[in-house]
Amino acid sequence: MIWCFEEYDMNEELHTLYFDSAAAAPVPRDVAGRYAELVSEFGGINSESAHAGGRRLRKAMEEAEKDVLSVCAPRGGRRVIFASSFVDLVTFIAESRLVSGRKVVTTAMEHPSVLANLRRTASGLELLASDAQGRPKPVESDAGFCSFTQVQSEIGTVLDFTRLRSAFPDAVIVSDSVQAAGKMPIPEEADIVLVSGAKFGAPGGGAAMLVGESRDVSFIPAAYAKWRSSAYRIDRADVPGTLAMAYALRRHAEDAASAADRIVEINAYLRKKAEEIGLRPTVPPEMSSPYILHLVIPGKQGAVVARILDTDGVMCSSGSACKAETDEPSPALRAIGYRGQDAYSGLRISLSPYSTMNEAKRLADSLKRAIAGY
Repeated sequence: MIWCFEEYDMNEELHTLYFDSAAAAPVPRDVAGRYAELVSEFGGINSESAHAGGRRLRKAMEEAEKDVLSVCAPRGGRRVIFASSFVDLVTFIAESRLVSGRKVVTTAMEHPSVLANLRRTASGLELLASDAQGRPKPVESDAGFCSFTQVQSEIGTVLDFTRLRSAFPDAVIVSDSVQAAGKMPIPEEADIVLVSGAKFGAPGGGAAMLVGESRDVSFIPAAYAKWRSSAYRIDRADVPGTLAMAYALRRHAEDAASAADRIVEINAYLRKKAEEIGLRPTVPPEMSSPYILHLVIPGKQGAVVARILDTDGVMCSSGSACKAETDEPSPALRAIGYRGQDAYSGLRISLSPYSTMNEAKRLADSLKRAIAGY
């Protein structure tokens, strides 16, 4: 199903509110329409063909790269590599000479696919401790590779990459920017930046890796091309999906810019209402993305509250989407010091540029009822 927010207009017909955009962002109607056009135009053409169709398609991919760079790296100095998924890119990085057989620094707050791949290939994995807001505590290290999440996908903490670069001046640094792309500038200090189409409303999904010009990562474009052309480690990126992803990113950035003040206002309103019924925001607003509001519900399980909200037509999450249906406590909450039942008490409300104050008021009412009827 493709979520087209203009079709909902407060979702009166479905009586449904969607506050899980950090898991999968809503798809605007014109983006869905553009994707259908691209499937019709390019869906049957092989991007590696020598004929006119292939040349036209490759030209379109070049334009898509320009669109991504215009949003994520307007000052230049990066190349874009498109892939079918975020995990494909993570797997490539983990198996490249950047990581394989080397010592790596990261945190327990990273995406599970990142941690799993780094553990599989690195010679040693050093997990930095995090403070109570989810910011890593840098230590002296001789590691040559670091991976950090620009906006933590569960609790919303925004990291300071200037500080991280200062702490690891000689390391190659990767930024997982999937929750930031199209909403805030990506960190110039990162040598590699990863973005995911699912997080900014691309109907075909897809992902992109933005590679800087430093000597340590200059080999990546050729190495990734070899994975496709001779090693056959990966298939070509879906072209209609890739083109739609670039279109969606540009559209998302424009909408996020116009909605910036409204999103901050909605986040502040929901924080206030949550505190009035005894819930605790996990990260202060000055340290977190306005698009993610994470709450701790004392004495209650976030997953149960999320299911109660669902019966009232409100969709949100008890944590990161990839871990929402496990029996394990939240890795993010454990990493910032929560123990026992408290590590199960998180609730994530995530907004999109299309969220409205009227929707937020309905959510606040539903949340109050859910807590009272727990």
